[in-house]
Amino acid sequence: MAATSSLAKQLNVLQTSTGARKARGRDSLLFHALAASDVDLETIAGMASNGIAELVQVDSRLSAIQNGLLHPRVVSGPRREMQTADENAARDKEVTRALRLLSPYFTLPAAHKVMEYLIRRFAVNRHNVDDVMECILPCHDSVIFGRMVQVLHLTPLWQFLKGVKDTGTALPRSVLVEQCRKDPALLLFVCKMTQERCNKAFNYSAVVSFFAALVSEVVSSTPVADREALLRRILPVVLRGVQARGTHEFQQASYLLVCRIAAGGAVSQELWTTLVSKMASNVGQRTAQAGLLAVCTMWSLQSEFAAHDLEPAALEALLSVPSFVASLAAVASQFDASSFLSAFFPALVAAAYVPLLVAGWGHCWGNEGGGVQSVVGVLD
Repeated sequence: MAATSSLAKQLNVLQTSTGARKARGRDSLLFHALAASDVDLETIAGMASNGIAELVQVDSRLSAIQNGLLHPRVVSGPRREMQTADENAARDKEVTRALRLLSPYFTLPAAHKVMEYLIRRFAVNRHNVDDVMECILPCHDSVIFGRMVQVLHLTPLWQFLKGVKDTGTALPRSVLVEQCRKDPALLLFVCKMTQERCNKAFNYSAVVSFFAALVSEVVSSTPVADREALLRRILPVVLRGVQARGTHEFQQASYLLVCRIAAGGAVSQELWTTLVSKMASNVGQRTAQAGLLAVCTMWSLQSEFAAHDLEPAALEALLSVPSFVASLAAVASQFDASSFLSAFFPALVAAAYVPLLVAGWGHCWGNEGGGVQSVVGVLD
């Protein structure tokens, strides 16, 4: 009897909600709310399948959505209200993955068809707001971003988008930068989503570009009085980025942000040594020149604010960079490396590398030979 009573209550909820939806319309990206009420789920699923068929021509990984969330058993399966918490949690993981797959293509009409299905079938605009925002935030300056925000049930983190929700317009970068300065939670959201994508090497290119541009503007626009608090928030992900040898785009973006930090004001010697050591110790053969260019740029920019020593830990890391001498020579031929070299040579002498190299310990420099003479040649 109890089970029958529970089922009756659930059916009553479904009937009530269905009637209410017809009266006020349905949430929809592609249709007006009232018109969306006349389009059934099967039609929406068919549109989404057509959208996936177009998108897989660009990225075959999107077929996972067709084989998963768009599978006929899922399309006709029980709604969220009829499932257990564990079942919904498992489904939410699939939704998260689908939205991450969709993210780089969100401005394409084919992707809008898939999003329409995710709204209708799984109510992602209500139950997966953060996942949807992760998907669409890199496209914040597009009209379709504003249209999608109009469909969202904004949670506290996204209340600053109320103006966008009211008008359906794009979100200017300046507004997003200002909100990141005001609300640490938003900045941390951007950092976390970037790090998670890069850790899993999952559709990260557009996200990394967005992250680098946004955080760079946040750093450059932050007053000196608020600089320390900002660095505490962004340094963990920036340091993770400079160590991302397997994700070159993330590493390059993090080099850019380190240089932006150096340009913004004096950096403590402790933090400076950490940045240089992490950068140098994670430079590979392919990125040696880019890494050393970033180090030299850091020194040049920071020289306006503070003079930094090159401490032994950082020196050791630099000397382990593949093809160090050749890469440094290449950088110095195109860029003024004098600020860096003015710190490098005293550190080298103090560490007694000169007598070791003169005595024939050239292997400290790899197989290039030349030792200090090769480095001195950079200045010529």
